[in-house]
Amino acid sequence: MASPETLPSSSEASNCENNSPLQLKKGLSIFRDILRRADKNDDGKLSFDEFKAYFTDGVLNSEEMHELFRTIDSNNTDNLNIEEICVYFSICNKL
Repeated sequence: MASPETLPSSSEASNCENNSPLQLKKGLSIFRDILRRADKNDDGKLSFDEFKAYFTDGVLNSEEMHELFRTIDSNNTDNLNIEEICVYFSICNKL
């Protein structure tokens, strides 16, 4: 996850809805790249095992990782798709 110094300021965040289509496309491209790298079986979604293998960094324990996964999995499918990942990690949706 981004450190506080890499997050946009309040004034930048308040302009999220004013992002250009090019900026939004670039952001989606980043999330697609993350999904592609983490999706080891190339099925277009992340299982918990794929999510855990890609995102584990020692900060969260296994139970916390599973809780995060369930939080992101808004469709309750036991898999994460690009839309769920974008919605969860998008700063515009967090403010």
